[in-house]
Amino acid sequence: MVKKLVSVFNYHPGGDVDKKNKYLCSPKQMIMAKHGKTIDGKVINPPLTDHHNDALIHDYESEHKLVYINDLNFDKEGNPVILAIISRDFRPGPGGDPREWTIIHWKNGKWNFSKVCESSHNYDMGSLYVEKDLWRIIGPTEPGPQKYGGRRRDGNVDK
Repeated sequence: MVKKLVSVFNYHPGGDVDKKNKYLCSPKQMIMAKHGKTIDGKVINPPLTDHHNDALIHDYESEHKLVYINDLNFDKEGNPVILAIISRDFRPGPGGDPREWTIIHWKNGKWNFSKVCESSHNYDMGSLYVEKDLWRIIGPTEPGPQKYGGRRRDGNVDK
């Protein structure tokens, strides 16, 4: 049995926290060695200072899209499966539509992208549960009482 430690993480272009893109690599290898490897075995040398490198899964930035990672899991073969929301704007409102819940799955030696559904907010957070051939996503996909608004801890609505 091969044991893996896998991580998927955002980077913020230009240090702007409202912009996001994502990478997937093995941080265990990065921490324990002077280099790491991508999912397809390409050697990377941290720190990753150029955002166009072999660890980049998909260049959403060039498409003017943002990535909000929800979950990372593994299929029955041990391949990574990522649940993310893809948006066109960091601000609430229709400018970010469609906000697409997307499964990003490493299978047959390549990344596969599948839209699952849409929701009305970038921070609609869900979880991905994988049990052999049964995959479940649990999360809020329907608009709440205030479309494009999120409920804060104090009960007030952000717009």
